[in-house]
Amino acid sequence: MNSKAIFRAAVAAAVLLTASLCMAQGFGGMMMMGRSNTLALLQRDDVQTDLALTGDQKSKLQTLLQNLQDKRREMIQEARDNGGDFNSVREQMTKLQDGAEKQANEILTPAQQKRVKEIGIQVDGNRSILRADIQKDLGITDEQKKKIADIQAKSQADMQAYFEEMRNSGSFDRDAIQAEMKKRNDKLSEELGKVLTAEQAKKLKEMGGKEFKQKTGVGG
Repeated sequence: MNSKAIFRAAVAAAVLLTASLCMAQGFGGMMMMGRSNTLALLQRDDVQTDLALTGDQKSKLQTLLQNLQDKRREMIQEARDNGGDFNSVREQMTKLQDGAEKQANEILTPAQQKRVKEIGIQVDGNRSILRADIQKDLGITDEQKKKIADIQAKSQADMQAYFEEMRNSGSFDRDAIQAEMKKRNDKLSEELGKVLTAEQAKKLKEMGGKEFKQKTGVGG
């Protein structure tokens, strides 16, 4: 492999790693379909304080997160060895994330599970309606579900194209990637808000529960 090919492979791996980190931190554009996830929220100090997590719970979550990160690195290494194909690991990472989220919820008490769901709604806003359980709670119609799915699919396709462009260009800027993902999530949130009726929008806000005191500079 020549030096140019090595560099491009390294950039591809860096893009994969950033996508994985963004997924863990709740930036999520494509990997998490624009919404925060339970693991991302549970890593935040302000969320841990709100939930009043015990030392034992924090320890269990840390072990879970470390195992998840180790498995992500293995997947990224494998993708890099195979030429940095992002699509080949996206589905695997999504399944891995879903399984870890389920385990994380089992560490929480029922009251904490309810509260972290409320916090997620406050952090994500309109992007919360990407979740099937939220759609059910809001009484989203089949027609609305189709609109949501179309918006989501376009967002995912655009983000995938962006990552492919980054990978093929041989350039990498993690901060730029995160800023771009945030911009796209903001646009996604705006488009999803147009799908809701006034009554549904009001109910979604109410489902967020008591105000979550978010630390400045921390967010999905």
